[in-house]
Amino acid sequence: MYELEPEWEAYYAETDPKKRAKLAEALSGDPTAQERAALYAKRYHRSADLFLRCLVELGVMAGSTFSGRGITKEIRKELTLLTLDGTTPHSEAELALLYWEIRNTVLRYLESTKSEDYARKYCGLIRSTEAEKKQRAAQDIWAMTEGIRKKFPAGRDRQLDADLAFYIEAVQDAYCASDEDAAARLRHTGEKRS
Repeated sequence: MYELEPEWEAYYAETDPKKRAKLAEALSGDPTAQERAALYAKRYHRSADLFLRCLVELGVMAGSTFSGRGITKEIRKELTLLTLDGTTPHSEAELALLYWEIRNTVLRYLESTKSEDYARKYCGLIRSTEAEKKQRAAQDIWAMTEGIRKKFPAGRDRQLDADLAFYIEAVQDAYCASDEDAAARLRHTGEKRS
C-alpha cells in the first residue's frame, strides 16, 4: 500500500481538473509538487483526461474477441500512456504518485456511473436503478482489470505482468474504497465471469 500524505488528501479526492490544479497550486512548496504537476500535465493533455480514456479503452479491449500479440501490444500501448512503459524504472516515490493518480482517475470514472444515463436498458429508454448502476460499475471495473489480465498468458512478459499488476492494484483499491459493498460486488462479478 502506498501512503498518502494528509496535506494531499483533498487533491486526490477531487475529480474536477481545475479544482485539482488550484489545490496543487496551494501546495506548490511541497518537495513532490513538481513531480505531481508533471503527472497532472501528462494526464490532462490538451484538456482531455488521458488516464480516464486509458481506463475505458482497457475495459473495451477486455470485451473484444482479439487476443495474442495484437492485444498484448495494445495493452502495452495503453499502459505506456499511464507512464508504465515497461522500460523506464520508477522509484518507490514515483510509483506512489502514479498509484494515487490512477486511483483519482477511477474516482472520476465512478462519478460518471452515477448519472441518469449510465447503464440504461432497452435501447436507452428505461433508467437503471441505483443497484443496477452499482452492479454495472463493478462489471466495468472487473473488465478494466481482471478482464485485461485474462487477455494474455502470464509469464510471457514479466515487465508487462508487473506493470499490469500495479495498475490493477490501483484500480481495484480505488473501487473497493468507493463504498462498503464494492469489494463484494467485484468478487461476485469475478465469480460469475470465471
